[in-house]
Amino acid sequence: MNAPEIIFALALASNLDAEQHFTFAYTQLATLGKVQFSSVYQIPCRDGIGDDYWNSACLLKSSLNPSEIEAFLKKLESDTGRIRPSHHISLDVD
Repeated sequence: MNAPEIIFALALASNLDAEQHFTFAYTQLATLGKVQFSSVYQIPCRDGIGDDYWNSACLLKSSLNPSEIEAFLKKLESDTGRIRPSHHISLDVD
């Protein structure tokens, strides 16, 4: 019996090599199931420190459970070199 599919709503952000990191994230997220991405929106970096943020939303329909998705997203951030805390965000996925 297959696991039921769950729909996850994700928010992506980057202000460090944003195009490269978004391309990587989009490709990796697509391996988890069916995905839909919004357009990319740019907003100023908070506190005026750092480059503008790229932001995008994603709907992911996957048979993975929430714990598996959370672990995947943390690894995805880590794989892009995410450092906390920092105003230079390679990739943030919530």
